[in-house]
Amino acid sequence: MKLKILMVLTIGQFLPLFLYGTVSSLSFNPDSYSSGLADSVFSEVGYVSCCGISEVYQPSIYLSRVEWVEGINFNFISFFRPFSFGNLSFALSYLDFGKIQGIDMYLNEYELPSSYETIFTVSYARNITTVVPAYRSWGSVGLNLKFIHSQLTKYSSQGVALDLEGIANITEILDYLGIFGKTWGYDICEVKLLLGNKNIGSSVKYVSKEFPLTNYFNFGLKFFFPKLKLFKFMISHSLSSDNINPSYYSFATTIKPVNIIELLLGYKYIPKESVIGGFTGGFRVMLKDLSLIYSFKPYQEFKSLSNLGLTHQLALRLDFGGFSFGSVSYNPDAYYHKKINEVYDLYYSGDYYGAKEKINTLLQVYPDDSQLLRLLSKVEQKIQMQQEKRQKIIDKYIAKAKVNFEKKDFLKSRHYCGYVLKLDPGNTEAQSILNNITKEIEKIKQQQLERRNARLIETHFKKAVKFRNQARFIEAKDELNKILSISPQHEPAKNLLKEIDIQIARLAAEQVNSLYLKGVEFFKKGNYEEAIKYFEAVLTHSPDRIDAKDYLEKCKTKLAEIEQQKKEEELKKAQLENKQKIEEMFNQALRLYETRKFLDALNKFKEVMSFSEKLQFTEYYEKSKGYIEEIKLKLADEYYSKGFTHYQNNRYEEAVEYYRESLKYNPNNVVVIKQLQEISNTLAERYYNLGMQAYSSGDMEKAKRYFEKSLYYNPTKEETKKALERIK
Repeated sequence: MKLKILMVLTIGQFLPLFLYGTVSSLSFNPDSYSSGLADSVFSEVGYVSCCGISEVYQPSIYLSRVEWVEGINFNFISFFRPFSFGNLSFALSYLDFGKIQGIDMYLNEYELPSSYETIFTVSYARNITTVVPAYRSWGSVGLNLKFIHSQLTKYSSQGVALDLEGIANITEILDYLGIFGKTWGYDICEVKLLLGNKNIGSSVKYVSKEFPLTNYFNFGLKFFFPKLKLFKFMISHSLSSDNINPSYYSFATTIKPVNIIELLLGYKYIPKESVIGGFTGGFRVMLKDLSLIYSFKPYQEFKSLSNLGLTHQLALRLDFGGFSFGSVSYNPDAYYHKKINEVYDLYYSGDYYGAKEKINTLLQVYPDDSQLLRLLSKVEQKIQMQQEKRQKIIDKYIAKAKVNFEKKDFLKSRHYCGYVLKLDPGNTEAQSILNNITKEIEKIKQQQLERRNARLIETHFKKAVKFRNQARFIEAKDELNKILSISPQHEPAKNLLKEIDIQIARLAAEQVNSLYLKGVEFFKKGNYEEAIKYFEAVLTHSPDRIDAKDYLEKCKTKLAEIEQQKKEEELKKAQLENKQKIEEMFNQALRLYETRKFLDALNKFKEVMSFSEKLQFTEYYEKSKGYIEEIKLKLADEYYSKGFTHYQNNRYEEAVEYYRESLKYNPNNVVVIKQLQEISNTLAERYYNLGMQAYSSGDMEKAKRYFEKSLYYNPTKEETKKALERIK
């Protein structure tokens, strides 16, 4: 263990209390995010930056562990909680020195008992904001109160330290003063300034002697570039009050290549020679309520003990409890920041419609916010540009489709129509061109078919003429019908068929009776299709012959029975082939139901019903029908429950949407209908009043939006209709 003592002597900032009279725990950075950014003073962990917790918008737990060398490790746990009066954080850190060996006066080695340090930290921060006439965030202030306990063998020491810190939103201040401000900041770069003082007027008493803690003066600038995939750049300087923990400069940058991953890179510069300077890095993975942060730092003199001379740090952050705007337990400023960042994410990813929807939702809470109104204007301009660009492309493809249609290049014309329908699925012009292409292709196919079957048609026609000349009219009609099945527009065949029908009508009674007897003969042989031809010929000449009519009906009945029998046999065969399939489909739907995946189960049971109806699996049809009704009731209750929760929290607009979903599945629920009507009337009245206020102030666009919103909730509200008509 001599090596451990040597290492501790080499890196002064990690010395135990008895060597230099300082607290080693304060030299560890528990925030992996800040560590990966070269120990930047900007952090969301209160232990590092008390102002950082001002942007926490829901309860969170943060866990971190730093594995150093020779059994030395630093463990950290922190709990965040936002309140209406600000944000609080409680943290506990534990530094374990492992087994330390010493040397007595006789130069004999011996092992010192376990030594450690703990710090309990209480952090408080709040945003400095104004909401009238619009939301403005000027910055934040925060403080830390640290209770320190250090244990070295059988000796212990205690102390209290205080940190003060403030962050100024330079972009907001410049906007207020009319200098660049938000328009510049939100389009190009947003800037924040941090000033802080750590370990103010504090000391640690060891036995009877007091030792001052290292005092830091922190300065930092953070530049945020929204257009560059949430690119950030940070510069900071920590000025130390002693030589044990050196002053340093930090240069760091972050970038998000995808929404769930953020890459970290930093460089820590220490003016005097040190083994802890150099490049740092890491990444953060954000999976909804869970974040994983990894970072590494260089310690070049210990490559043999720490892989490649690096120390690795891992942290987990878990958010829980959700967010409920308007509740006194939560910080409303965080809601604004969170939602505005979501808007920027959508805007710079090109999803302008999604950004517009979120902006309109925020405007219901902050109707006069200049930043939101400016963003809405930009988003609408982008949407307009998108629509104009898309229309130009559509017109270009339509023109190309028409040109290729005229050239008879139907393949290219169809492709261009397909491009148009991808951009505009309801485009009638493209659909009309496709219909014309289909007709032209059918004509070409028919012509090709006629050319291929010209000899066959000629043969059938010659036979038909021969049979006609021999007064064998039934055989002649049969040949002509064969021609028309190949070429329905064959005029000679159609004309000859009419001529034969006229001749049949002029036949003598004996010839007609001969046709009748021939039909009876075919009927007795079971050749019902041939028999029908003769009985129809008889009725062409003598429409009132009852015996021919009876036989004709019998023939049709027999053919229907044969067809029905054939269908039944095919159905039995299909049922045998698909029995296992219907069982698997039903069991799959049942598993979805049992695991409470009701929407998926509903769709699957509908699929089972459709398949069962087609193949007449009556049992599965009825069972699926029963489950569908049951699922609909469950979904209706589930949506009603969610809607009622929002109703109780005065979130009426969300309640309306859930109630409407509930009625889709159970339209006869009187309770839901009544509550939906009450809430809708309340919202309609609220937006009507807002519209009248905007109308009175001369803002017709805003008044129109409010009136349209009022009619969305109550389409029959007459005063709103009249007000909207006045504007239009």
